[in-house]
Amino acid sequence: MKKQELKIRLIKRNQIKDTADSILDNLKTVQAKKENIAAKIKKEIERIKRKYEVQAEQNNEEYNLLEKELKALALKERKALFNGLDRIDLVHGAVIIAPITKIRRPRSVTPDLLIELNMDNAVKIAKSVNWDEIAKMTDEQLLLLGTERKTKDEVSWEIA
Repeated sequence: MKKQELKIRLIKRNQIKDTADSILDNLKTVQAKKENIAAKIKKEIERIKRKYEVQAEQNNEEYNLLEKELKALALKERKALFNGLDRIDLVHGAVIIAPITKIRRPRSVTPDLLIELNMDNAVKIAKSVNWDEIAKMTDEQLLLLGTERKTKDEVSWEIA
C-alpha cells in the first residue's frame, strides 16, 4: 500500500473517531438535561402530592363511608327501596341490586389438600423458562432443546 493511501485511511479513521467522540459528548449533554428535567418533574410531583394529600385522603375516606352507607341502606331496606325490582333510577343516579355467588375461602383449603384430593387443576403453578440455567447447559443439551449459543456484537457506551 502506498504512503499516500495509508495517510488518507489514517485521516479518515481519525475523523470517524472524532465523530463518535462528538456523539458521545452530545449524549452526555442530553443525558444530563434528561436527568435534570426528571429531577425537576419528581420534585414538582412531590410538592403537588404534599399539597393535596390531606384533602385527597379525606375525600377518599368520605367516599368510602358514603359507598358503605349506600350499600347498607340498599341491603337493609331492600323491599322498600326496590319493591321487587333489581334497579331503581333516582335523580342523581341508579341503585342496582343483583345476586352474586361467591365461594367462601376457608384457610383449610390448601394446594396440598387439592393435590391430595386429585384436584390439581385448582392449583396455580407459575411456570417459566429459567434462561440462566439454560445458559449453563452443554452444547449437546442446547441442541436437544433446538437452540444454540450465538455470538453477537453489542454496541454500548460510557459517558465520562
